[in-house]
Amino acid sequence: MTAPPVCGRTIFWSVLIATAFASIGQADEPAPVAVPLHARIDQFVEADPGPIAPLASDEEFLRRISLDLTGLPPTPDEVRAFIADADGEKRTKTVDQLLADPRYARHMATVFDVMLMERRAASAVSDDEWKNYLVASFRQNKPYNVLAKELLSADGSDSATRPAARFFLDRAVEPNLLTRDVGRIFFGRDMQCAQCHDHPLIDDYKQADYQGLLAFMQGLSAFTAPAPDGKLYVAERIGSEIAFESVFVKGVKHATGPRIPGGVELVEPAFPPGEEYTIAPADGVRPIPKFSRRATLAETVTNGGNHWFNDNVANRLWMVLMGRGLVQPPDLHHSSNPPTNPALLRLLSDEFVRLGYDMRTFLREIALTKAYQRSIDLPLEASPGEIAAQRQQLAAQKAELEQVEEAQSAAHDAGVTAWQQAKEASAPSKAAVAAALAVATEADKTRATALAEFAKSKADLAAKQDVANAVAEASVKAQAAAAKLPQDVEFAAAVQKVNERNAQLAAEVAALAKAIEEKQSGVISAEVQVVVTRQGLDAARTNAAPLIEAIRVADEAMSAARKQKEAAATTLAAVENSEIAVGRLSEQVALAAEAANAVTALSASQAQLVASQQAAQQAASVMTQADAALAASKQQLDVVAQQRAVAEEEAAKRKTIADLLASAVSQATLAANETPGEASLTETVKLLQSKADEAAALAAATSSAVAVAVNAEQQATVAMTAADQARQAAAAELAPRSTAVEQAQTALTTAEAAVVSGRAAAEAAAAKVVEDRVSSFRAAALKPLTPEQLCFALLRVTGQYENFWKAEEAALIAAAPLPPEATSEQIAARRAEIEQKVYDKLKVHIPTFASIYAAGGGQPQGDFFATADQALFTANGGPILAWLGPGGGNLIERMNAQADPKLIAEDLYVTTLARRPSDTELAETAAYLAARPEEKLACVQELIWALLTSAEFRFNH
Repeated sequence: MTAPPVCGRTIFWSVLIATAFASIGQADEPAPVAVPLHARIDQFVEADPGPIAPLASDEEFLRRISLDLTGLPPTPDEVRAFIADADGEKRTKTVDQLLADPRYARHMATVFDVMLMERRAASAVSDDEWKNYLVASFRQNKPYNVLAKELLSADGSDSATRPAARFFLDRAVEPNLLTRDVGRIFFGRDMQCAQCHDHPLIDDYKQADYQGLLAFMQGLSAFTAPAPDGKLYVAERIGSEIAFESVFVKGVKHATGPRIPGGVELVEPAFPPGEEYTIAPADGVRPIPKFSRRATLAETVTNGGNHWFNDNVANRLWMVLMGRGLVQPPDLHHSSNPPTNPALLRLLSDEFVRLGYDMRTFLREIALTKAYQRSIDLPLEASPGEIAAQRQQLAAQKAELEQVEEAQSAAHDAGVTAWQQAKEASAPSKAAVAAALAVATEADKTRATALAEFAKSKADLAAKQDVANAVAEASVKAQAAAAKLPQDVEFAAAVQKVNERNAQLAAEVAALAKAIEEKQSGVISAEVQVVVTRQGLDAARTNAAPLIEAIRVADEAMSAARKQKEAAATTLAAVENSEIAVGRLSEQVALAAEAANAVTALSASQAQLVASQQAAQQAASVMTQADAALAASKQQLDVVAQQRAVAEEEAAKRKTIADLLASAVSQATLAANETPGEASLTETVKLLQSKADEAAALAAATSSAVAVAVNAEQQATVAMTAADQARQAAAAELAPRSTAVEQAQTALTTAEAAVVSGRAAAEAAAAKVVEDRVSSFRAAALKPLTPEQLCFALLRVTGQYENFWKAEEAALIAAAPLPPEATSEQIAARRAEIEQKVYDKLKVHIPTFASIYAAGGGQPQGDFFATADQALFTANGGPILAWLGPGGGNLIERMNAQADPKLIAEDLYVTTLARRPSDTELAETAAYLAARPEEKLACVQELIWALLTSAEFRFNH
């Protein structure tokens, strides 16, 4: 047996198997390569043999890239110029021009707004502040890791990044909601179903993962600053370990500190009790811990080494242009839902990090790929031999990967066991630390109480001393006055009271002073206790440190083993999916052949039916002739039989007459003989004899006629018998031919049904193959326009956008014209200023489109759906109907002013669909206009409306 030929897919999977695990845990900086990223992407995509779509036409490409990078379709002038441009690099130049356009930043801000906030209503941060922050981020090409770090760490206190705090604030800083959404949006893992137990359907999603991420969020809350500020901020308190148990395994307790998604449990710095905060919690005060779990999360996952974070954003940015992710849906990354091309996702993820998370450069490379530029039309051609070889190769690769996956799974199990053992070994030490911490915390509380009491006593003494000093001074002065008024008894009595009060206060001051000494002694004792308990705590922590380090080492080993296991399972699942795809392709090829054979069989059945019908028709014709001949012979027999009967009747009559005359002659002769000589009798006899002879002759003649008639009847009977036999023979020939027609008709019906079912099966199989090829990016996906894209596409096509742009541009030229020597930066800034003003004027329409074409706020926004409300809106929507009025040189006005139907159709299709019309569309447009020449404006509006409501306009293809 000879080995199958080596193909691109063999190389692809061999490389993948060899490198799937080696990259984990290694540096994220691959060696520089000379081949551009877009070319390497195409190498991975094209490694898989089988059907692949050709490149899209220039018109399809221009509309696609314009919508994907700016959210707007191209203008008709841009379409015509691009079609006419013979430069082989025009696609690259167009990509660069669109990336430099201010509308690129606007569109990407919209994309990220929907991705991050999922159309939630703005509350703590205004919608304008938030979107301006995103627009500014994309205009300055802020690296994604920097943007993500701001989103994950902003608390609202820094005005520069306050808008970024909206991600947390507009989720009410609710820990579980944040845990789910941070997991989904930043790590591609929707772990909500792992909150109370390991995920029942996804083996990779563990309850410990959810709780470990929740530990970063548990200390967070919304904080409203006191007046006059009154703003909402994210507050953070120190957190502790989270204790949890599975609802399916009651009684088995677990605990985790903050666990980096895709990484290990965080080892937090230890602070003495009472010293954990930079700003301690208090009424009306936002606490700030010395160690922020949230800031640590933001820092750790954005430093380039977190594969979950990197894979997620690479997949989502790929999805922005390609219409679907390598992992789909994008928030369900796990080994049972592998990337359609794991090696490609690894390439994209690593290269994005190598590019410094530069989104503009990364999107440029994707846009330059042939994968992005392919047509949506896929030719379904495949060699059965190639398919068989491919299946054989995949089976071998699957067998190899199953062994790898089994080994990695065993290694992971061993890592889990070692980690659990390390945790168990540390339990007494951790319990000792907890106990020592509780004692030290209590000592710290006691010290705080003693200090508070000491401070209060000092304050009381100071206050009492102030009063006592004042009374003492009054007493001295009163005694001096009394000495000068010895006779004033009443005054002397008053002085005595002052002296008594002075003595009383002096006693109270003395008592307070003694109490302070006691309080101070208590403070000293408490301070000593704090020192002692902290020493105990430090000792406990020191004793536990090696064990905690052992846990960390075991955790790292377990985490690495888990990554290896999941990578092996992912690669295996991808190969299994490829097997399914190749099986579908094989099935499609077989079903297409069966459908073709069914069509051939149908043609044969149709020919057989025609032949059978012709033969039956010939037999029926002979049968008809035989029926006619039999009927004629029967009719002839009836005639001759009647003639025979008439002849026989006549013969009988003649014979009777002849017999009577003969008898009369005999009687007359006897009478004449008896009377001889009677002349009259003799004459009578002669006369009778003459009559008798005449009657006898007539009787003989009629007897001959009877013989002739009988003979004719016999001949007619023979003829009728022959005709009947001929009819029976014709009937015998017609019956099987009629049966043959029925059989041929049944065969034709069966063949027709086989063609219908064969085509349906082939089409269903072809749809699966197309889906597979689209998911592997060998054909372009059909992408519905987002509500924002649809809104602004309608505004541009109807001329509204350009008219607003011209107006804002003219106003700025009048108010602050650029100098003739303006730099490219100044020109770009001016265009950005115009764009902002135009957007501010037109953004009022976005909520209307979002309410009709988007999912509800807080829900995933990626799914396409069609509703009756959408149909009613396009048919009766006020904005659309208003935009269809002529004016400002827009499409409607141009078409209405144009006399040539061909030029009208050309402008219509180039403006609305960014392509030239076909010959059929030219003819249909001309015919529609010609049918109602007196209603041209209405016809023009109807033609535009028809295209604006078409599926071709609704989708980006």
